[in-house]
Amino acid sequence: MALGVTGIIRPSTVNLEDIEVLYSFTPDRITPPTDFISLDVNQVLAKRFVSQVSKQVLQGMYTLKLPSNVFNTMGYYTLMVRPKQNTIRILDCGVLSQLPDQKGIILDTNTPELQALGEKLNPGGLCGFRIEYINSSDNSIIPNLFSTVAYSNRCEAISQPSNSSTQKSVVYRFNDTGSLLFLSVTPASSPSIKPNAFPYIGVANQQIIISNSYFDTQVIDIELTEYDLKKIALLVNGERTLNVETGIENIYDDGKNIIAQSTLFDVKDEFANPLYKVKTNNTTIDTTETWDTINANIV
Repeated sequence: MALGVTGIIRPSTVNLEDIEVLYSFTPDRITPPTDFISLDVNQVLAKRFVSQVSKQVLQGMYTLKLPSNVFNTMGYYTLMVRPKQNTIRILDCGVLSQLPDQKGIILDTNTPELQALGEKLNPGGLCGFRIEYINSSDNSIIPNLFSTVAYSNRCEAISQPSNSSTQKSVVYRFNDTGSLLFLSVTPASSPSIKPNAFPYIGVANQQIIISNSYFDTQVIDIELTEYDLKKIALLVNGERTLNVETGIENIYDDGKNIIAQSTLFDVKDEFANPLYKVKTNNTTIDTTETWDTINANIV
């Protein structure tokens, strides 16, 4: 009897502190967009709950809010919601004293960039995090090169005798109160067919980008327009009146409020023959043209 393979895509339960939101703007499809600007995630996203009584978080659902002090110009906004990134400098790449074949990345937990990770500095807190490498020559991200953290733990540096009797080498051992952090990454072992080909995991003093893998980056395109779909429908099919004497045409919403007003007139030649009918939108609304005033005398 064969066993079927089953699986699901689990909705993500991400804390807002692990999310980064950026946006760029362009007024049209021709003008180059601005550089991406960071937003306060707490002003843009909010968790959803199964009910307001239980306060149980609804997995995978967040409310997107657009602050009016940012999204206030008609045009096109590109919103990027991605795992939060931390740029950190490698202190060293070394091995564990107990496992000399286990090479990993050493970080200094006293740096503000690493302290920002908070409780994730606890043992195993960075498991599954992705590491990308920055090219020191031009500060660009090295394409298609990344590692995954298999395990993380605080450690300390110790000296042990090397092959030379006059020198000692620095290795590391786990210490939950140490000021250093050891990242065991994968891939980090040489293939059996080529034991001298050790995978690249970085070098001392190189900058890396650490980000969580809780969810995939989401890109949202937002267009801010002068009219919404309901107003466009009213402008096309809404109730209207036309003042035959003044040529003023009024368009009303569902509450019989004027939402648009224009003036119609004829362009004539020197013999008073009509050539064109012209419609101009009024920038100032004539409030005497209300629906109730016009229809007050209708029996």
